Amino acid sequence: MTNKDYESQKLARFENRTEMALGKSKEYAKDGDRLANFKEAAQVLGVHPLTVASVYFYKHIAAVLTYCRKTSLGQTPELSEPIEGRIQDAQEYLDIIAALIKDTTSGT
Repeated sequence: MTNKDYESQKLARFENRTEMALGKSKEYAKDGDRLANFKEAAQVLGVHPLTVASVYFYKHIAAVLTYCRKTSLGQTPELSEPIEGRIQDAQEYLDIIAALIKDTTSGT
């Protein structure tokens, strides 16, 4: 894959992920707080919002790792959604975790 092709695909994934995140934010944000869903779940569960986001993030990472392992063994992974969606979600959760760090801690 050429550098140009790589960067083109990377940009397309970023644009797609940004569009998806904006759409989902309408469902999860409350009173203008994009992170409200994580804070609310954390309060109900008695954990930190970063813990909630970490669990959601791990779900997608586990799916990506399983896909990679099975594919490398020549197996066909069974998927409930395309692997590209799992990768996109994992990337989005990294952004959410970064935002939660800034929002809920001193950032150090």
